[in-house]
Amino acid sequence: MFSDETRVHLSRADGRQCLWRRQGERYAEACVLQYNPWGGGSIHVWGGIACNNKTRLVVFGRNVNAQVYVNQVLADVVVPLMQNNFPHGDGTLQQDGARTHTARVTQQFLAQHNINVLEWAAMSPDMSPIEHLWDEFKRRVNARAKPPTNVNQLREAVIEEWENIPQQFISNLVRSMRRRCISLINANGGFTQY
Repeated sequence: MFSDETRVHLSRADGRQCLWRRQGERYAEACVLQYNPWGGGSIHVWGGIACNNKTRLVVFGRNVNAQVYVNQVLADVVVPLMQNNFPHGDGTLQQDGARTHTARVTQQFLAQHNINVLEWAAMSPDMSPIEHLWDEFKRRVNARAKPPTNVNQLREAVIEEWENIPQQFISNLVRSMRRRCISLINANGGFTQY
């Protein structure tokens, strides 16, 4: 299972928007986009994907430290999923090198529950297929016909869009891991198309 966290912002002010305008329209109301430079609020989420399924989306209600990660992600989601899908202990969890993942309390919890963890290079986060899922996920949230205007609506939107991502799309991402690894080897650890 490939897993990761991401932050979803209420405002789309973190990207650029291009606009064509005629001479003299520089400050015309139709040519000016106001935005909240602090993003207008955001939420922090965690998800996991595998070839045949995905986890439920965990929406954090506070800052994530190792104990929150253990309680809300590992204990509530990962352990039950791994036990149901890999009863013989042959499943593997991928997570990046975030402090919450490498903390002693996290490592002890994973060891106590016999969760195999894939060693992951510290500087290759884009190699994980879930990074590409987050990109698609955020596009879906931003493309909603009625964009969220507050954090509660954003929470509902991210849960709904997570559920709407087709499993076939996820399966294709997971199956791309062999190509990703070959590409990384061929680039001697350098940049790849992924």
